Amino acid sequence: MTIPTELIELFNNVVADYGQRIRLKYYIYSYSGAEYDNAYLASSGNSIWVDGRQSVVSSSNSSEDYKKVQQGAIQFNDTVLYIPGSVTTQINGSGITTKIGIGSPTSTEYFLIDNGRNVYNVSGTDIYQKLYVRLLNNGSFINEVS
Repeated sequence: MTIPTELIELFNNVVADYGQRIRLKYYIYSYSGAEYDNAYLASSGNSIWVDGRQSVVSSSNSSEDYKKVQQGAIQFNDTVLYIPGSVTTQINGSGITTKIGIGSPTSTEYFLIDNGRNVYNVSGTDIYQKLYVRLLNNGSFINEVS
C-alpha cells in the first residue's frame, strides 16, 4: 500500500466516524433577453453526495484560515468543509456556482466562496479538499430556478 493510499484511507476512516453527508449541486448562469437583462441560475447536472467533515472558521483555527480572514477572502463564522480529494468540486468556465447542503436531509444551504477551494495532495494524488463556504440565508440563490 502506498503512502497516498494510506492517507486517503485514514481520511475516509475519520470521516466515517465523525463526518456527515454533504451535497454539492452546480448552477450555471443563463440569460434571456437581448441585453442580458433577465439573468437566472439553473441547476446543471445531478447533485453529488459525499461524506465530509465540517468546522467553523474561528480565531483559534489554523494560520491558513486566519491569513484568509486578514486578506478579506473569508470571514469568521464561515464554514470549512473537508471532503475527499477525488470529488469534482470545480467546473471550468465562467458562470458556474456551487450550492452545498449539509446533512441528509439537508437542513442548511451554503455557497462555495470564490477561490475557497484548497486541494491537498501527496505525490500527485489528491488526498482531501478544504472548502470555504458561506450560509445562504434564505436557502437559495437570487434568481434560482429549479
